[in-house]
Amino acid sequence: MHFAVAFTTLTALAMGVAADPHSKPPPNANVIAARIWGDSDCGAKNNNHNLGELTLHGSDDGKCSKFSDEIKSVKQYDHDYNCKLVLYHDKNCKRGKKDIRDGQCRETLRHFGSYKVECK
Repeated sequence: MHFAVAFTTLTALAMGVAADPHSKPPPNANVIAARIWGDSDCGAKNNNHNLGELTLHGSDDGKCSKFSDEIKSVKQYDHDYNCKLVLYHDKNCKRGKKDIRDGQCRETLRHFGSYKVECK
């Protein structure tokens, strides 16, 4: 009887650790879903400058990536594993840091040059 109680307790504790919302995401897990535009309104007026989706994974955590096009707006749709998308004006993830939230259109008059995902 004591073994069953101990086993159940240990199993519950192990499941609690596995469900920790602050644990690092698996490398192949989708952590950010966003869309990028070449104009500054996230496609609100028309969708002519829609440059596609930006999907980031757990393996992208902390890595600086450069945008290949001139990005003037980004809309984030979803995030997971306590990760966030960070946008920068320069190409090296150093200057002009801008955070973005789910459902938000982050615009700039210049352009965003780089981005990275940060998971806590």
